[in-house]
Amino acid sequence: TGYNLAMVSLAGTEGVAAFSVINYLHGFMFLSFFGIEMALQPLISYYHGAEESERIKSSMKIGEKTAVILGILLLVIGWGAAPFLVGLFGIESTEIKQLAIDGIRLFF
Repeated sequence: TGYNLAMVSLAGTEGVAAFSVINYLHGFMFLSFFGIEMALQPLISYYHGAEESERIKSSMKIGEKTAVILGILLLVIGWGAAPFLVGLFGIESTEIKQLAIDGIRLFF
């Protein structure tokens, strides 16, 4: 609720609605990166127990490359498809749509 109160004081109720859209998209992004990390955990644990440090390094490089590619992809999608992403939430107010679009592009 602290975020909502801060947004109301800064941007009004329209700002809270736009911020909600951005937060939902942030959750998707966060969970995507979290999934990469969760996929690496059992591999690294197994390779650590097997004392195969080269395979740990190899797995980490794959995870890092995947995260960088995903980050670039999400950045491009956020900048280029912000109006479409906001449209997924069924917002009818043009003011809220524009706030959310600008916020997504800034946030991404």
